[in-house]
Amino acid sequence: RINRYGPVTVNPRKLPSKTLYTGRRSKYEVLSTDEEEKRRDRRERNRVAATKCREKRENVLSYLEIEYNKELKNHENLLKMVDALGQQKQHLESVVTNHLNECPLLNNSPSMVFGDTGLRSRRSRRFSSSSVDKTSYFERRP
Repeated sequence: RINRYGPVTVNPRKLPSKTLYTGRRSKYEVLSTDEEEKRRDRRERNRVAATKCREKRENVLSYLEIEYNKELKNHENLLKMVDALGQQKQHLESVVTNHLNECPLLNNSPSMVFGDTGLRSRRSRRFSSSSVDKTSYFERRP
């Protein structure tokens, strides 16, 4: 019997070949009951292994998604903390700058703390306005 598919003529085989041109065994080959049972067992083991692999991959993906969300929240919290610390730093710098501008010990103004006891003269040399550069105090820091 000859099959015609348009311009192509195909001669069907009387027996299917044992292997395809790729070297793979034909699925239409008639197998003995022992080989058929081995093939069924192998396919069942492969099916179970594939199911296990898919479940494991889903578990890993869900775990990674949970960890990603945790780290994302942690990152957001750290950014908020950085902003808060930056604002606190600016506030403290303004407090120090105001203190440097208004401190009587640093400006050689009359001492309210020591009066005329002579302690002021000793301390005023150490904290005098010439020894403290008020304008570039924060610029010198890294």
